[in-house]
Amino acid sequence: MQSLMGETPKTLLHRFLTESNWSDYEINERRLEIMNKCSQTLVKHKSNKTSHTTIKRLLQEITKNSL
Repeated sequence: MQSLMGETPKTLLHRFLTESNWSDYEINERRLEIMNKCSQTLVKHKSNKTSHTTIKRLLQEITKNSL
């Protein structure tokens, strides 16, 4: 199936995923936030603020360096 501009939906999705300015970390955080609102999908884990902060900082640094 071709779109109006001659590109397939698969091509358009690939372009969106590779050329859009979005943060995979922020998307994952939002996904977890939504999941944690429901008891059936609640992500249960031991919270370690220091380690979470360190991981968050490292992921942000990696994301900045890869752009």
